[in-house]
Amino acid sequence: MPWMASGSDGSVAIAWYGTNASVPDQWFLHAAISRDHGATWAATIADSRPVFVGDLQRDLLDFFQLEVGPDGALHIAYSSLPQGEGNEEHLRYVRSEPDASLAAVDYRNGP
Repeated sequence: MPWMASGSDGSVAIAWYGTNASVPDQWFLHAAISRDHGATWAATIADSRPVFVGDLQRDLLDFFQLEVGPDGALHIAYSSLPQGEGNEEHLRYVRSEPDASLAAVDYRNGP
C-alpha cells in the first residue's frame, strides 16, 4: 500500500514497498517525488537494505509515515522485518537531502 504526502510548494511524494524482476524475493522501500505538481516524477530505492526477504504473504509491514519538509527533504519512517533478526518489526527512518532530486546515495539513515 503506498503512502502519499505533499509539500507547501506543491511537491508530491509517494513511498511504497516493492521488488524488482531481477530479485523478486527482496522487498525494498521505494520513494518518488514530483516537484512540478505531478508533471514529472523522480523515483528511487530509498533504502538499500531490504525491508523483507521472502514471500511477503500476510506479513503486512504496514507502518509508513512520509512527509515533505519545509526545505523540500523527504522524511520517511517505516517498518521492516529484517532477515535473520526474529519476527518483530523494526522501525527505520531515512531522509533525502533538501530539494535534491532523488537518488539512492542522497538518502541518509537517521535524523
